[in-house]
Amino acid sequence: MAREDIRFCTVLAVRFALPEPGDTVDVEPLLADATAILNMICLQFGGEDLRTVGDVCLYAFPRADDATQAACEMQREMASQQELTGYNPELRAGLDSGDIERSGGTWLGQPLLRSTRLSSLAPAAGILVASTLRSYLNRDTRQKLLPFMGDDGDVQRLGTHAYELPWNSQPEHDASPDRKTAVVVPGTPTLPLGDTSQIFTPSAIDVVKARLRLPLPQGMTEQGTAPAPLPLRPARPTEPRLCLIRGRRLIVVDARSPQATIGRGAENDIQIDIETASRRHAEIAYSGGRFVLTDHSWNGTYVYDAKGAGQLVHNDHFELPAEGYVCPGTPKADEETSFRFRRADAAATSNP
Repeated sequence: MAREDIRFCTVLAVRFALPEPGDTVDVEPLLADATAILNMICLQFGGEDLRTVGDVCLYAFPRADDATQAACEMQREMASQQELTGYNPELRAGLDSGDIERSGGTWLGQPLLRSTRLSSLAPAAGILVASTLRSYLNRDTRQKLLPFMGDDGDVQRLGTHAYELPWNSQPEHDASPDRKTAVVVPGTPTLPLGDTSQIFTPSAIDVVKARLRLPLPQGMTEQGTAPAPLPLRPARPTEPRLCLIRGRRLIVVDARSPQATIGRGAENDIQIDIETASRRHAEIAYSGGRFVLTDHSWNGTYVYDAKGAGQLVHNDHFELPAEGYVCPGTPKADEETSFRFRRADAAATSNP
């Protein structure tokens, strides 16, 4: 079978830690909502949803740092879900880099297998990173990695060593009261330094005079001006995005895809097949940094913000808030009659 595409990327495998048998929690709607949130975070960090196999979601990222940031953000978001739903769908994540290829409409390759195996070995709410990925990470992230103490058999099956990436640790500060100070062991020889405040004040050292001047090579002159600043890497794009979430389906409205239609007909981007919805009920369009819902229906469209405050839009335009629900033709908001929306500007993402 011919190769359709091949690329080098970082693969992130995310596995849901399902509840034990006998748990009374209705898992299906929670996992559907959690999957939609993970897809949204993937898009925020420039990733691509490759496929979902069972309870494992596979994502690809052009940059290793974006993949690790996305994994940390996914863990933080899932941890916050417990406050909203009372159920914490703990994640187990694995990351690896390498070539993947598309063949027969499916992505294949060693990074997919290895990241999936890492996700199965990771502790609940843990992130495991293959050693093959370590050299592609920035210095700060590399310093956070901790050796993963797994079984020798696990390492042999992986074909590489693994590291654990903490995602909820707080940076240390020099002024912390818990910071340990150096301990002087009795009997250790010391040297008297005298009054260090007089020796090492800034005015006591003339850097220009103290600099050792070496003879310049023939034909070279000394440049007295400051060196030109290094070119800055372009910042993450700040173009707004609106994620429309219905079950496991995710639609993104932004400058590249500026419109999404809603209605009872199968031709719509979001189909809600209920009696109160019109065949082409409404549409959401992006323009000038705003996301506007336009209603074309008989019964109107109910829009709720994140706090539950509602607004009926009937044959009119309405600018959507940052987060909430849309219910075509009915004030009832549930899985059958509504979908969720959430604004996800790339500039709002944070480093792990």
